Amino acid sequence: MTTATVAGLLMTVVAFAFNAAFALLAARFDYPDILREPTADVLAKFRAGGTSLVLLWWAFALTAVLMVPLVVLLSSAIGDADPTLIAIATTVGVLAAVVQFLGLIRWPFLVPYLARAAADPDASPARREAVDIVFQSFNRYLGVAVGEHLGYLLTLRGRRHRRRSVLNSRPQPLRHCGPPRFRRV
Repeated sequence: MTTATVAGLLMTVVAFAFNAAFALLAARFDYPDILREPTADVLAKFRAGGTSLVLLWWAFALTAVLMVPLVVLLSSAIGDADPTLIAIATTVGVLAAVVQFLGLIRWPFLVPYLARAAADPDASPARREAVDIVFQSFNRYLGVAVGEHLGYLLTLRGRRHRRRSVLNSRPQPLRHCGPPRFRRV
């Protein structure tokens, strides 16, 4: 099997795994809409999901990790492109996977602890408020700022660089094909 074939297969697997995990989280946890609910409601629903929900979040986070070998394989499959452009695309793609993983990994590690702390019948109002502050802070920082904004921005930039690499590596007869802004003359 060629590198391009393996990259294509992995691309299909990663896309399927990501979408399947996202769809299951939407069905079982009302994600991402649940994030607009009060912290106590989010944590109660998370706690009710049990171990299977934690494992589902873990699987969702691992889809970001799977992007690393995918990016490397895609970059090596475009062997005749500009090496600088390939290096930039690979670096940006790996960084996108890392920040998306960092944004998601709070769910299987931090959130179970916060859900247990919030459900503790002996928890004081101050402790419950601290749980709320920690949850909201991590949600805004790791979830929104790092995972969503930075992760998606890097993913889009990486795709743009890979697209340019592919367009620059076309066989000579095809270099004048494609959308006008990508044609090489």
